[in-house]
Amino acid sequence: MKKLLAFLFVLALVACSNKPKLSKSFIDNANCVIDEGSKINSMTDMGVNYVDYKNQLNEFSGCADLVLSMWPEEYNIEIKENLQGSLDGWKLAYRLWGLKIGDYDNPTEPNINDYQEYVDYAGDKLVVGTREKDYIVKDYRGKKYVDFKNINLLLGIASDYFESCRPELAKMLPEE
Repeated sequence: MKKLLAFLFVLALVACSNKPKLSKSFIDNANCVIDEGSKINSMTDMGVNYVDYKNQLNEFSGCADLVLSMWPEEYNIEIKENLQGSLDGWKLAYRLWGLKIGDYDNPTEPNINDYQEYVDYAGDKLVVGTREKDYIVKDYRGKKYVDFKNINLLLGIASDYFESCRPELAKMLPEE
């Protein structure tokens, strides 16, 4: 009877701790996501220029894209969604910043310069203006547009997503 109880106890322990094995590539890239995403957070908190931000975003994006593509279906989908939210927000901030410094048009409805992507991502938090009825560009008259002030908002939303996924992603990884 003792042997049977011991066997059942060991079986229960194995069943409870039976996480799917993560590939070395997933683990390496998840660690990269944590490191590079943390750097973006620090850089944007302290102040960063466009070129350094772009370079750091490229580092993060490479790792994040791989982690998202290899996501084990057995793991919490909310962590993956938060990672995707951070990646999307940081990319949108980069694009909006690029439009601003390149002296391009603001994203404008219905979907000039990806207006709808910004609205879908940030929702009611987004600072949206309306062009005057006599605006110089006829097609923009009376249309809503995304203000360039939203760059910091997008960075903040993306950071919040990242801060939601970072500790949970770290818990998925094996102890070193």
